[in-house]
Amino acid sequence: MYYFVLIDKDGFITQISKVQPQDHQDWQKILVPQNELSNFGSFFFSYRVVDNALLSPDNLPIMSLEDISNKVKDLETSKTNDSQNDLKQKNLNSQIQMAISELTVQIMQGGQK
Repeated sequence: MYYFVLIDKDGFITQISKVQPQDHQDWQKILVPQNELSNFGSFFFSYRVVDNALLSPDNLPIMSLEDISNKVKDLETSKTNDSQNDLKQKNLNSQIQMAISELTVQIMQGGQK
């Protein structure tokens, strides 16, 4: 698939467009191989253009942004559940402490009769 790109002085891509921009004199038309399309759309700023050829970086993430987003959501859900469980445990501990205090008072009052 062809893209139009703007590059900086080092050849790194700074902007992309699927259609030819109006001010097309600074834009270069490059071919993005099919196997690079998903990474190119998300990480175009990591690619370079040298002699009108696209150079792909060696350090692209293995996980997609969607996978990372899903992992973050799972962690947030887990943390929320942990927080709710902690709160329930604190409430239970408080109830137990109150029951112990009440029993202590009853025992002490019973011993004074």
